[in-house]
Amino acid sequence: MTASITVKRAKRRRRALVIVAAFLAVLLIIAELVARVLVGRIAADKIAEALPQGVSAHVNAAPKGACVLCELATLRLSKLHLSTSDLTVGDVRGEVNADAAGIQLGDPVQIDSLGGEIRLSAAEVNRLLQDAAQAAGITINDLKFSNGTLSYGTEIEVFGRQIAVLVDARVRIRAGGYIRIEATDLRFKAGDFSSQIDTQERLVSFDACVAEYIPELLQITNVDVSDAGLTVGVRTRHSFTAAEESFTELGSCRR
Repeated sequence: MTASITVKRAKRRRRALVIVAAFLAVLLIIAELVARVLVGRIAADKIAEALPQGVSAHVNAAPKGACVLCELATLRLSKLHLSTSDLTVGDVRGEVNADAAGIQLGDPVQIDSLGGEIRLSAAEVNRLLQDAAQAAGITINDLKFSNGTLSYGTEIEVFGRQIAVLVDARVRIRAGGYIRIEATDLRFKAGDFSSQIDTQERLVSFDACVAEYIPELLQITNVDVSDAGLTVGVRTRHSFTAAEESFTELGSCRR
């Protein structure tokens, strides 16, 4: 009888320990989730507050470390994902997805590095490229986007005549903060000029300044064309603080 009672008590103790352990595990999970939400909100608010005049965005932030509670104990986050669908710089609007690494919590917040991409819609890119082409003395129309290629209509002078042509172009990074809209294929649109020509691409190629729309601390790493528009890859040149002075100075293009 005594042995049976002892076994039952041992089972009850084990059951109680399991319940307590499960309860503590749930509490830790809830605490971790709450910490992630709070850290994300605080980080988003800090960055939104740091944006200078003329730049606005509804910033979303989410810590990506395995244990945010553990990282909070050291006041340093390993990784933070940042995004916004309405970044506005002057009259240019785009979407941003980026990852910050090595975030030292403090006032201000110190960030070791940041890298990501800025996506501009086809409509925004169309407007920007119209201005850049006009500055280069080129008129473009019917701008279309496909994976890896831009196409547009323009005119060139052939044998003293202005001839309408269709242009296929690639986009590539150029030094000094520019992107190059580089024609790769020209086709005459009408009349007797229906053959493909290979010698006039430079006449309808032009540069567009991108650096003037992003903070000076960012450098352009890549540029890609899709049906939706243009994606510009960026990364920081050095560590920075989440303070207004880090974002106030926009880049500039130079030859």
